[in-house]
Amino acid sequence: MDKLRVIWREFSTKDLAEVVRKAAASDFLNGRGTKHYFQATFDWLIEPENFLKVLEGTYR
Repeated sequence: MDKLRVIWREFSTKDLAEVVRKAAASDFLNGRGTKHYFQATFDWLIEPENFLKVLEGTYR
């Protein structure tokens, strides 16, 4: 819950919507098209460092 509070304090609702959109569209974050299976969880996504990386477009 503390991580989610950090997200609400430091980012806008527009940022949150953008991260959800980008995460949903990301092959990597959804375990598609990679040699190594990885699927992002909600807990992973709300880590402030991960949230920022997704927002910046690091994972496509």
